[in-house]
Amino acid sequence: MNNIMLKFGSVFRYKEKEFVYLAQTNEILYSALILNSEMSKILKKRGEELCQKGSPQVKRTLSNLLYCYVELRTEDFKDRLAHFAKTDENSLTECSSLSPIGQLIEEDLKQIKIEIESGPLPSALKELTKDIVIES
Repeated sequence: MNNIMLKFGSVFRYKEKEFVYLAQTNEILYSALILNSEMSKILKKRGEELCQKGSPQVKRTLSNLLYCYVELRTEDFKDRLAHFAKTDENSLTECSSLSPIGQLIEEDLKQIKIEIESGPLPSALKELTKDIVIES
């Protein structure tokens, strides 16, 4: 396994975008893309609009990876979304030289853990993060 210096909730930059490190296997680095402020506002607004349309629409919306995100509270990323739609699309061969540029606060880590446990995310990610405990 490649030796990268990241832990659950570490923020790293890759190809001019910011990501939250979640977990890894020998082949895959699981991460959430931190959307820029404009995209975060658009996605939040769209999700809120869909959720107001009624029960069947809400259930479908919440089960769609497009709307699988956590709004961050960490100062450097405040009001931006950690988006999980493509969480398993980074191969470790591409990401072997990553280093952290920041760390999310506990409140954000707790929300990310809840989203992983309850959201429509890969079962491998759920398994890899099941034993992570966020201290209060």
